[in-house]
Amino acid sequence: MASRPINLSSIASRQIAAKAAFEGRPLEVYIVEILDEEIARSPRKDQQHLSSLSDVEVLAMADLQMTDEQSERMSELLELNRESRLSSDQRGELDILLKLYSIGTLQKAKGWAEVVRRKLRPSPF
Repeated sequence: MASRPINLSSIASRQIAAKAAFEGRPLEVYIVEILDEEIARSPRKDQQHLSSLSDVEVLAMADLQMTDEQSERMSELLELNRESRLSSDQRGELDILLKLYSIGTLQKAKGWAEVVRRKLRPSPF
């Protein structure tokens, strides 16, 4: 199956590509670094942000999932990786999808914590 790009707005795409080029880094590396920074955000900022969200928004956050297409592609790339058949471009794509998965899982956990704190759902534990 052919590689599927992650769709960004044209403005965001141009800005990210320009910043990566300006810093002399490969685009995939730059994107992964941006995603790493998102994961490492301050917990206090997260709590302030969560407190400002509506109940509907935190429930949606708790139910967050990758799209079926992203999930299928990540599985395909992981299989190629297990078979040592991953190209350099596919490695970059897999790195980005794994970071997105990581961020999504973290956001989902934060959403669940807020949902339980607000007593919108019982704790799953």
